[in-house]
Order: sequence, then C-alpha cells, then structure tokens
Amino acid sequence: MPKRISTIKPRENIRRGQRQQENTKKWYTSFFARLIFMAILICIAVNIRIYYNQRAELLNREIVKIDRQIHELDLEIENLKKRKEELCSFSNITRRIREENLGLRYAQPHQIRRTVLIRRNPDENYVVSNTQESTGNAPRTAAAR
Repeated sequence: MPKRISTIKPRENIRRGQRQQENTKKWYTSFFARLIFMAILICIAVNIRIYYNQRAELLNREIVKIDRQIHELDLEIENLKKRKEELCSFSNITRRIREENLGLRYAQPHQIRRTVLIRRNPDENYVVSNTQESTGNAPRTAAAR
C-alpha cells in the first residue's frame, strides 16, 4: 500500500528532529555537569569550614591550657611573695640570729668606707670624695653630674 504524502516527513523535518534531540542531549549533559560542579564546590566549602572549625577548636583548647598555666604561675608568684615577706620579717630575722647564735659585732677597720659629698654651688656639679680609714691613701675626688 502506498504511503500518503501527508504522513511522509520531508528530510528537513527529520534533520530538525535530530538536531532537537542533539540539543536536548547537550542541554541535559551541560545541566548535569553544572549540577555536579556546584555539588563539588559545596562539598569543598563544607570541608574547608569543618577544617577551620577543627583548627579553631584546637586553638581554643590550647588557650584554655595556657590560661590555666598562667593562673597557676600567678598563684605560685603570690605564694613566693608571701614567703619572702615571712622570711624578711623582723621576727624571723631575730629568731634566726638567736638560732645561729649570731650577734652584732663592730666592723673591722678594712670594712669601713666613707663617702663625703661636698656641694660647692647649687647650680654646679657635685664633688665626691672617697676616703679609706684603714689605709692612709689620699682622698680621691671625682666630679659627678
């Protein structure tokens, strides 16, 4: 049976149909490629965010440790200051003098040094004179500004 002319598609219509199918294939592939690319970018962004959050948490833990160490050192410094005050107190010194049987003694002549400051005029420099009693050396003078 012969085909009707109205049912026969001209070659141009066939070519258009093929082009449309190719265009739809290209559209789907480009859409999926864009979709996959965006998904990869989102995954990368999420991973970067997780990495930086992890680093920040580690740094926060280190900060807490260092703050605890600083607090302990401050307490130790306070304890050392109190201990120093206790050891430097007059009652402790007198107790140690009694325990060690130490007494006050006169200084030996070679232990004595004297410094005399002489002011000539208020606007001028000072003259310092050092003398030693144990030796008969002449006094040394030096100008101090």
